[in-house]
Amino acid sequence: MTISAPSISPSDAPTLPLLDFETETATTVEITPDIAEAWLLLNSGNRRQGQKSFERLTTDLRNGDYRYTGDPIKFSTEGNLIDGQNRLNAIIKAQVSVKMLVVTGIEDEARDVIDTGSYFTLSQALQRHDVPNHGAVAAALTAIQAWERREHTSEPVGGTSTINTSMKFLRDNPEVVRIAEEAAKLAAKLVTLTMKQVAVLIWAFDKLDHDDRDAFFAKLSTGAGHAAGSPILQLREILTRNAMADKSKRVGSRVILAVTIKAWNLFREGTTRNVLTFRGGGAKPEDFPIPR
Repeated sequence: MTISAPSISPSDAPTLPLLDFETETATTVEITPDIAEAWLLLNSGNRRQGQKSFERLTTDLRNGDYRYTGDPIKFSTEGNLIDGQNRLNAIIKAQVSVKMLVVTGIEDEARDVIDTGSYFTLSQALQRHDVPNHGAVAAALTAIQAWERREHTSEPVGGTSTINTSMKFLRDNPEVVRIAEEAAKLAAKLVTLTMKQVAVLIWAFDKLDHDDRDAFFAKLSTGAGHAAGSPILQLREILTRNAMADKSKRVGSRVILAVTIKAWNLFREGTTRNVLTFRGGGAKPEDFPIPR
């Protein structure tokens, strides 16, 4: 049985490749947004679209980073799309055409075992490229890219991190390997601040003054020798209280990041009397502080 398209009117139908669904075939097809839209009408009973996977695919397609992997779009002998909905939706969203392998002649029941394995992770990609401490580097890359997209502010620039964007970011910024190692060690000494947050702070503070960054975290780690009103002493107290508070009453990570940046700014200014607070919501929320 040869079927060329789902049930749409001939006047509206794009030029579609002929697919013999009953026969086992594998063909490379230049999939346009029109073809993707038509084929998605054959999507019946697939699992709900994965939003993160969809965003990663769309980002890579828009950036021209999508790589041909041989992973096919799959149709059953009954003419049902059983694998590939995320890729087809991403093609439509990105409005690009991409060559992909298309396979037909798969039993309908096969959808129960298709793509049930784990998603290939950034950490695994880094490991394959022999990046040391790949788990920590993956976490640091994800956090730093989110920082660069200004996701902590009220005006993020949009986008998402993918394996491709992360590998490119690492090629452009190899110091992230060092930052991840330092962040892991520092986070183990500090309460409340996570390894990801520390990685972001090292990244941001190093751009201003590496020596000051070393001094700031050394003083924050030990807590010794601070005068009354010291922003670092205030920050230590905030972090300690937060760590000891009931989970439901803990301050959110965005606020913790904000007060840490405020403490850094006051430390750099030599100011010791300001009360360290951050109002992130309510009727008059503050702008997120900029390290300086």
